Amino acid sequence: MILNNSDDCRFVLHTGDVIYVVGSREYYPANFIEPYQEFLVGGENPNNIAYDEMVFKLPILAVLGNHDYYDVPLMYRFVTGATLPLRRIYHYRDIEIGWHGSN
Repeated sequence: MILNNSDDCRFVLHTGDVIYVVGSREYYPANFIEPYQEFLVGGENPNNIAYDEMVFKLPILAVLGNHDYYDVPLMYRFVTGATLPLRRIYHYRDIEIGWHGSN
């Protein structure tokens, strides 16, 4: 999803659940960087932007939602993290917890 509205915006307010289902860092590329690439410096190449090195072209306030700040048990992280490559191949998105939880 490319928004193509950045010329009309003065700021961005994201109202929560920035990284759905759990705010784990491996989901930033698909769930935040790619959809909001037009608001990011270097957004024309979103695959080259690290989740912890994003620079925005305009002010952005991303309000954390309940899916951005909680952590999950280690066993869930292990199962979902270990199966992530296979789930990506088959586009299975029902369990997106990842290795890291939201830390």
